[in-house]
Amino acid sequence: MLTKDKLGIATVRLVGNVSQHCKTIYLAFGYMDSKRQIAAIQQYKPDLILSGETREWETVERVRDGLLMGQKTALLVLSHAVSEEAGMEYAAKWLQPKVPGTQVTHIAANNPFTLL
Repeated sequence: MLTKDKLGIATVRLVGNVSQHCKTIYLAFGYMDSKRQIAAIQQYKPDLILSGETREWETVERVRDGLLMGQKTALLVLSHAVSEEAGMEYAAKWLQPKVPGTQVTHIAANNPFTLL
């Protein structure tokens, strides 16, 4: 899976068809309220929601229901911390010139879970 490899994430969770081609992707990194994610499904009809985390009893079930009704939106859950990793790395580079004389270092959060 390219997304997983490109972001350097060991595991992701998918609700949907792993072979589906995606033209439209709705980004919801970190945490986004399920009401906003569900509204995005209705409004934008994305092929994929790329999410940091979500409430499993809301967005996950809405995506599953949609798939059963023939809709195409899939959900790829990355994990909260790892979904924000690239942004935090960028933030360290952005911040460094604004505080001359102070070393700014990005420390990767990595996945906090041990996968069994």
